[in-house]
Amino acid sequence: MRKVVAGLFISLDGVIQSPNQWQYASHINNTAKYVVSTTLNQVEWKNSTLIRGTMSEEIEKLKRQSGKNIGVAGSPTLVESLLHQDLLDELTLMVHPVVVGSGKRLFKEGRELKRLRLVDSQTTSTGVVLLTYQPLSQAGSEQ
Repeated sequence: MRKVVAGLFISLDGVIQSPNQWQYASHINNTAKYVVSTTLNQVEWKNSTLIRGTMSEEIEKLKRQSGKNIGVAGSPTLVESLLHQDLLDELTLMVHPVVVGSGKRLFKEGRELKRLRLVDSQTTSTGVVLLTYQPLSQAGSEQ
Protein backbone atom coordinates (compact mmCIF):
# COMPACT_ATOMS: atom_id res chain seq x y z
CA MET A 1 0.00 0.00 0.00
CA ARG A 2 1.25 3.46 -0.87
CA LYS A 3 1.80 6.09 1.80
CA VAL A 4 0.73 9.72 1.89
CA VAL A 5 3.87 11.75 2.61
CA ALA A 6 4.06 15.50 2.96
CA GLY A 7 7.00 17.85 2.78
CA LEU A 8 6.81 21.51 3.72
CA PHE A 9 9.29 24.35 3.94
CA ILE A 10 9.07 26.04 7.33
CA SER A 11 11.01 28.83 9.04
CA LEU A 12 12.45 28.67 12.55
CA ASP A 13 9.48 30.66 13.81
CA GLY A 14 6.97 28.27 12.23
CA VAL A 15 5.98 30.31 9.16
CA ILE A 16 5.03 28.36 6.06
CA GLN A 17 3.62 31.21 4.00
CA SER A 18 5.43 32.38 0.84
CA PRO A 19 8.46 30.08 1.02
CA ASN A 20 9.42 31.33 -2.45
CA GLN A 21 10.69 34.44 -0.68
CA TRP A 22 13.18 32.37 1.33
CA GLN A 23 13.30 28.97 -0.51
CA TYR A 24 12.39 27.86 -4.06
CA ALA A 25 11.76 24.43 -5.67
CA SER A 26 10.29 24.07 -9.20
CA HIS A 27 10.48 20.36 -10.00
CA ILE A 28 6.81 19.49 -9.69
CA ASN A 29 5.43 20.58 -13.06
CA ASN A 30 6.13 17.18 -14.67
CA THR A 31 4.94 15.16 -11.67
CA ALA A 32 1.44 13.63 -11.48
CA LYS A 33 -0.64 15.75 -9.11
CA TYR A 34 -3.95 15.33 -7.30
CA VAL A 35 -5.66 18.59 -6.42
CA VAL A 36 -8.09 18.43 -3.49
CA SER A 37 -10.73 21.16 -3.75
CA THR A 38 -14.31 21.86 -2.79
CA THR A 39 -14.55 24.91 -5.05
CA LEU A 40 -12.82 24.03 -8.33
CA ASN A 41 -14.61 22.36 -11.22
CA GLN A 42 -11.45 21.63 -13.20
CA VAL A 43 -7.69 22.01 -13.02
CA GLU A 44 -5.47 23.08 -15.87
CA TRP A 45 -2.10 22.51 -14.21
CA LYS A 46 -0.04 19.96 -16.16
CA ASN A 47 -0.48 16.33 -15.01
CA SER A 48 -3.19 17.24 -12.49
CA THR A 49 -6.30 15.33 -11.41
CA LEU A 50 -9.06 16.99 -9.40
CA ILE A 51 -10.33 15.22 -6.27
CA ARG A 52 -13.83 16.45 -5.46
CA GLY A 53 -15.39 13.55 -3.59
CA THR A 54 -15.06 12.72 0.08
CA MET A 55 -11.37 13.33 0.71
CA SER A 56 -10.84 10.39 3.05
CA GLU A 57 -12.45 7.94 0.61
CA GLU A 58 -10.51 9.29 -2.37
CA ILE A 59 -7.20 9.25 -0.49
CA GLU A 60 -7.79 5.67 0.65
CA LYS A 61 -8.46 4.68 -3.00
CA LEU A 62 -5.20 6.32 -4.08
CA LYS A 63 -3.28 4.56 -1.32
CA ARG A 64 -4.56 1.17 -2.52
CA GLN A 65 -3.32 1.75 -6.07
CA SER A 66 0.08 0.45 -7.07
CA GLY A 67 2.93 2.86 -7.53
CA LYS A 68 5.10 5.22 -5.56
CA ASN A 69 4.11 7.08 -2.42
CA ILE A 70 1.72 10.01 -2.75
CA GLY A 71 3.50 13.27 -2.02
CA VAL A 72 1.81 16.37 -0.65
CA ALA A 73 3.71 19.59 -1.26
CA GLY A 74 2.90 23.22 -0.70
CA SER A 75 -0.53 22.90 0.86
CA PRO A 76 -0.38 23.38 4.62
CA THR A 77 -4.18 23.42 4.88
CA LEU A 78 -4.34 20.00 3.23
CA VAL A 79 -1.45 18.67 5.33
CA GLU A 80 -3.18 19.75 8.53
CA SER A 81 -6.46 18.20 7.39
CA LEU A 82 -4.79 14.92 6.38
CA LEU A 83 -2.98 14.71 9.72
CA HIS A 84 -6.11 15.30 11.76
CA GLN A 85 -8.12 12.79 9.70
CA ASP A 86 -5.37 10.16 10.20
CA LEU A 87 -4.66 10.05 6.46
CA LEU A 88 -1.08 11.33 6.60
CA ASP A 89 1.59 8.64 6.97
CA GLU A 90 4.68 10.84 7.07
CA LEU A 91 5.51 14.54 7.46
CA THR A 92 8.88 16.04 6.57
CA LEU A 93 9.53 19.57 7.71
CA MET A 94 12.41 21.36 6.00
CA VAL A 95 13.33 23.86 8.71
CA HIS A 96 15.20 26.83 7.23
CA PRO A 97 17.55 28.91 9.37
CA VAL A 98 15.51 32.07 8.99
CA VAL A 99 13.08 33.98 11.20
CA VAL A 100 10.35 35.41 8.96
CA GLY A 101 8.51 37.34 11.66
CA SER A 102 4.96 37.03 10.41
CA GLY A 103 2.84 34.87 8.14
CA LYS A 104 0.69 31.79 8.08
CA ARG A 105 1.67 29.02 10.45
CA LEU A 106 1.30 25.30 9.78
CA PHE A 107 -1.10 24.43 12.58
CA LYS A 108 -4.07 26.44 13.78
CA GLU A 109 -4.87 26.89 17.43
CA GLY A 110 -7.66 24.77 18.87
CA ARG A 111 -6.88 21.44 17.20
CA GLU A 112 -6.75 18.25 19.24
CA LEU A 113 -3.41 16.85 20.37
CA LYS A 114 -1.59 14.73 17.78
CA ARG A 115 1.56 12.92 18.80
CA LEU A 116 4.27 12.28 16.24
CA ARG A 117 7.51 10.33 16.37
CA LEU A 118 10.75 11.53 14.79
CA VAL A 119 11.89 8.80 12.38
CA ASP A 120 14.71 10.61 10.57
CA SER A 121 16.71 13.82 10.73
CA GLN A 122 19.37 15.32 8.49
CA THR A 123 21.15 18.65 8.25
CA THR A 124 22.16 20.09 4.89
CA SER A 125 25.33 22.06 4.22
CA THR A 126 23.25 25.25 4.19
CA GLY A 127 21.86 24.62 7.68
CA VAL A 128 18.42 23.39 6.65
CA VAL A 129 17.26 20.65 9.00
CA LEU A 130 15.07 17.92 7.51
CA LEU A 131 12.85 16.37 10.18
CA THR A 132 10.70 13.39 9.23
CA TYR A 133 7.84 12.41 11.51
CA GLN A 134 5.18 9.70 11.54
CA PRO A 135 1.96 9.78 13.53
CA LEU A 136 2.40 7.41 16.48
CA SER A 137 -0.27 5.10 15.12
CA GLN A 138 1.79 4.81 11.90
CA ALA A 139 5.10 4.45 13.75
CA GLY A 140 3.84 1.40 15.62
CA SER A 141 3.59 3.10 19.00
CA GLU A 142 0.42 4.10 20.81
CA GLN A 143 1.54 6.59 23.49
